[in-house]
This record gives sequence, C-alpha cells and structure tokens, in this order.
Amino acid sequence: VIGIDLGAQKTMMVAEDGEIIRTDTGSISWATLIAFHGKSRLVGEEALPQITGDNTVTMVNNLIGKSVADAKSMEILKHVRCRLSSSEENSLSSFDLSYFNEIQPFDTTSLLSMFISKLIKRISEVYSSPYHIVFPLPPSTPLPVKKAILQACEICRLDTQKVSTIDTSDCLVKTYSRKIQGIRESEKAGIEGKKALIIDMGHTQTTMILVDVTDEGPITLASRSDLSLGAVHFDIALFNHFSSVVKTKTGSEVTPGTKRGARLLSSCERLRKLLSQLSEASVTVENLTDNGDMSFSLRRDELSSLCGALLNRFKGLIREIIKETNISVEAVSNVEVLGGGVRMQVVQAAIWEVLGEGKPLGAKLDDVSIALGGALLTQQSLSLSLSSPPSTSPTPPTKRERETETEKETEKEESVEMETDTPVTEDSSTVMEVEKEREREKERDREREKKLLEEAVGLSTVELERAIEREREMRERDEEVRALQAGRNELEAYILEMRGASGRKHGTLINNSFLSVVLDEYENWLWDFSEEASLSTLQEKNEELKKEVDIICKDYFGAVEREREAVERALEEESKKAEAERAAEGEDEDHDNRKLKKVDRMRLVVKNKEEGNELFRGKNTRPAAARYHKALTHCAKFFDLTKEDEKEVNQLKLSLHLNLAQCYINMENWEQAMRNCDDALKLDEYSVKALFRRSAVWEQKKEWEKAMQDLKNAEKIATDDKMIGKAIDRVKKMILKEKEKEKKTW
Repeated sequence: VIGIDLGAQKTMMVAEDGEIIRTDTGSISWATLIAFHGKSRLVGEEALPQITGDNTVTMVNNLIGKSVADAKSMEILKHVRCRLSSSEENSLSSFDLSYFNEIQPFDTTSLLSMFISKLIKRISEVYSSPYHIVFPLPPSTPLPVKKAILQACEICRLDTQKVSTIDTSDCLVKTYSRKIQGIRESEKAGIEGKKALIIDMGHTQTTMILVDVTDEGPITLASRSDLSLGAVHFDIALFNHFSSVVKTKTGSEVTPGTKRGARLLSSCERLRKLLSQLSEASVTVENLTDNGDMSFSLRRDELSSLCGALLNRFKGLIREIIKETNISVEAVSNVEVLGGGVRMQVVQAAIWEVLGEGKPLGAKLDDVSIALGGALLTQQSLSLSLSSPPSTSPTPPTKRERETETEKETEKEESVEMETDTPVTEDSSTVMEVEKEREREKERDREREKKLLEEAVGLSTVELERAIEREREMRERDEEVRALQAGRNELEAYILEMRGASGRKHGTLINNSFLSVVLDEYENWLWDFSEEASLSTLQEKNEELKKEVDIICKDYFGAVEREREAVERALEEESKKAEAERAAEGEDEDHDNRKLKKVDRMRLVVKNKEEGNELFRGKNTRPAAARYHKALTHCAKFFDLTKEDEKEVNQLKLSLHLNLAQCYINMENWEQAMRNCDDALKLDEYSVKALFRRSAVWEQKKEWEKAMQDLKNAEKIATDDKMIGKAIDRVKKMILKEKEKEKKTW
C-alpha cells in the first residue's frame, strides 16, 4: 500500500513498511507542479525552472473539485500565474494553457491526473507487484474533491478499486500511535492517561486532532480543519501590506499573479521564515518597480499584528476542539506539531496563549507522517477484509467508530438485561470479531460514500471519456517529443565529439579546416531549424553529417579502427589464454584472470548488482549479499582504466559496500557490516550512509562514544537529515544512562 500525501508545494509517497518513494534525483518530496513549455509537458521537479511562468499550475490540490465561482473566491488563486478559462460559474474550474503553440483549456482534474501519472510511473519502477494507492484528505474535504481525485486516477488508467481516500486525522493518529510505541517506558508513562493535541499547519490548510492517550494507544476525541488557513495565507497578508507600502512610496501597483507579484510573494515567504529564527529581518526584492529593487524589514511583533485575523482563526480552532470535548485546557498535557506553519514563533505563541505558557511542543511527527499513517491504516483494512488475523495491538477506533459502537451498546442495554455480577472477558476470537465488525462498518460507510460520490459535482461521463482520450493522445505526443529531443541531442553530441577529434590520438590526420566548415553548417541548422523539423528529417541530417565526416576523416577513422582491432586481438589472445588456464586448473568464472573489455566486465558488475537489488527488495538478504560480493569480485578485474573510468568503478564499489553493510546489519552480522562500512569510507570519507550505518553497528556493540562520533560527522555533511538527528538523541540518552550506572557503581 502506498500513501500519497498531496501537498500544495510538495507531495510525499510512503509505503506501509515506511519506505519513502523518492524522485528520480533522490529527493524525498515531489514538487506539486504541472507546467507546459513549448511542446513539452513538465511534471514535478522538471517543472521547477518554469515555476514563475504563466503556463505553470501550482497548488493543484487546492483547485480540484471547485466550480469557477468557488475558484474565483479563493484568495490564493489571485497569486497563481495561469488564468482561469472563461466558462459558466457553475462549471468545473479549468485553466487556459499554451500547449503545442495553442491556447487550450485544461480542467483541474485532468491536470491532477498528469501529476498522479508521474507518481504512478515511479511507483511502478520501485514495486513490480500490484499495489493499492491511498490519498489522505483533511476531515472537512468536500465530496467533489474526492471525486476529482478518483476521476484523475481513472484518466491515468488506474484501477479505481485499488484507489481510496482516508481522513488525514486518522492517519496522523495512527502514526502517532506507532511513534509512542517506540519511546521509553518512563516517557510513555508521562503521557498515558492524558490528552494530546496534534496540530498540522501546512502550506494552505490546518488540521487539529485531540486524542486521549490510553494504554492501548491514542483514541481520537475530536478533530477540526480549516482548508484556507496555512503558511501561504501569512505570506499573502505580508504581500498585501508591502504592496500598499510600494504604492504609497512609488505609486506603482504590484499585482498578484504577475512576475513582480510572484517575486514579492516569494520574498514575503522568505521574510516569514527568517522571523521564525530572528526577532527582526529584512529582504530585498529585485526589479519590483520601474525604479528597480526595494528592501523591506519587519519585526516579529509586527508580523503578529499584520496576521492577527489569521492567528485568531487558529486560536479559535483550538478553543472549538477543547469546547467540543468539554475538557479544560489544563487537561491537554502536550502538543505534537508538524508542518511548516507551526515553525513560526507567532503560531507557537498562539498555542501557548490558549493552552498555557510552557506547554511542551513535541516533534514525534514529521513530513511523512500523513502518508505513512494512510498506508498503515489501509494495509490493516485490506488485511481484515481478507479475514487475516488482526495484529496483537489493534488500532484504537476513530471518533466516528466509537460513537457507532456506543450507540450499539446503548441499544443492547435497552433490549437485553445484563448480568452485572458476571465478569466479562474477551478472548482473541472476540477481539478479532470486534475488529471485523468495525471493518464491516467502515465498508458500509464506504458504500454510502460511493453513492454520494456518484451524485457529487465532477466530470460527466462524456467529459471523462474525452479526458481519457485526450490523455492518450498527449502521451503519444510526449513520446514524439522525447524522440525528437533524443534526435537533436544525438546530432549535437556528434558535432561536439568531432570538434574535439583533432586533439585526440591520430587527430593530425584530420583536415580540420574542411571539418570545421561542415560542422558549423550543421550546427547552424540545429539551432535555427531543428525545433520545427520532423523526426525523419533529424535522422536524415544525422546520416548526412556522418557520411560527410566519414569522407573528410577517412584516414583518422582508419587509424582508430586499426588500433581498436589490435587491442581486440590482444584481448582475444588473453581471453583464450585465461580460458586454457582455467580449464587446466578447474577454476570457475569467479576466479578467472581474463582481461575482458571494460564494457563486458561492467556488464557483469551491473548484472550482479541489479540481481542483488531485486533479491534485497524481496527480503532475500543472504542471496542478495552473495550477488553484491560477486559484483565486487568483477570490480577488481578491470584493467587499463582511465581516471574517469576509475571514478566510475569506485562509485560502483562504494555502492556495493554500502549495500553489503545494510545486508549484514539486517542479518545481525556486525563484524562484516563494520568491515564493509570501513571499506566504503576508504572510497569516500564523506559518505553519510557509511557513517550512519557504521554508527548503527557501534550502537549494537554498545560503543556509544564511537557511534556518536560517526553520527556527528554525518550530521556535518547532511545537516537536514532528521534520521541522523533522531539517532543522535537516542545515543545521547544511552550515554547518559551509562554515566548514571557508573555513578551508582562508584
């Protein structure tokens, strides 16, 4: 099961085992962006260079399921560069975007499908087996939004039977439950039997959940959400203030949604973040007016004043949730916070104003908590629906489930006279039946919601079919565009390669003056006409250029080919010699001394590494380690490598040692794990993974100081890595514990 937390700025994907599904470049979050540039569709990270363009859609999760009238009433829409299509007020919102040099309307559901399609492609690369997708959504999410997500999945050609939505508040409670299971008993004793408030303030919305922490885990008492109260609304408040300052000082208008407006809003965001650390800060906005740059400064108390209305709404949410549960603010023992908005000091001050000064703000939850909770709950639900045995620690019921069960108990008490002196016990079968009944009730809720979804506003059947067909056509165009780009890249790469040929071995055999004229001619065509050329034209140009270059560089290519053949013959002779030696000595292929060409040896390395990765993903750790060892054996047999080749091989060896270290950690073979971490650090002393994994081995050996040293070195390199921070905290506690033991001993 994969949880997808669709955010306004970034999206997180997490599997139920906690694995974060990263982008192609290794980032843990996906930029929630869709852009059009010329004939290309750009999604996620590749759209970032176009983020300030008027052909880029941001915050699409806030725009889906909205009518034109609803969209127009949203303050954040004023700051979106692209423009709404002119259509009826009650129709679904869409944007006019330039694609293939033509302005076309794109409804927000179709735009979301483009983003989801990118995510699904990546999931399919990571997981070959069937998977279920779940989208966590805030408690008060309207049905048209849920319908838009499901229809977007249909446009992606996903099986909607394997797609679901879930309440964000339930997801946060589930992850919180999992987190507190892992804390020390002394710390757990301090929160059990008490109330905790979970606050998530993201970029555009805020969710709060009040839970009762029981010995079985946290139980939801109440939840609240505000879909138009997030960090960006504080930025907009600052934008409104500073745009009026600009008008007063210069007479110039800074209009939301323009390039100048985007620069000012971005600077307001930067200023807000600075004020989370400093009591006063300033920023400079480039080219804000015709007169040039402008600088602005602000104090934290001024931020609080300018955003007073937003802070009052925030405090109102806390008061509402306290009032609904009929408890006192003193009953709330701690507050768990997550999201960029709660990093603001003014927001933290608002929490303390309502709940009391000094109330501890915990950080047990992080950016992946919502997606992870969604995956865990959905996996549990699917397991129960297949009649699998429940876990030994069943998930505490949500508020709705508890209310339903209370109603059923009340009905039971009215109709059946209970024997009060007979003790009631629950065996495992009773617990299992309760879990199954709870799941059946959830299924009935899902069926009721399904009927309501069918009636909710969304794309009509005809519009949906049209969107599916349009997406199919666009994918075909995408393939054509990629093929054209590959053709242009091939031509450009060949021109660049041949420009440097005269400086290589045998380069004196080239008539460089003739070659330069030909290369200039094709390069000029490449820059002036290739954008409009067809794929066949590009292929013809590539062939024509190579024919002309073959004639001009005939002697050069002949000399290169003769040298290549000589090397091939030498390699063949070495190979035959090695084959004879192996046959005589009875050695297998892992012990051969063949001087294989780099490309052939590399193929064996990569083949074994990929087989190891596949085995590791399938939790076949020992066979995976064997494959990684085999790949390392082949790495030792390269010969006559250039400096660049050596770098490439060393990177592979580093990756293999890191993989082996993880395998041995999983197998609890600490000595082998340590050895591979050491080998990895010999190749790259700044390898964060090697330092982190070696620290894990030191922890197992109870070498706390050595573990701390490795973690501190890793932290210097990866300052924002939360896993390292958590490990440091854990090791610090163990060091203190050891020191306390020593004191008692002496």
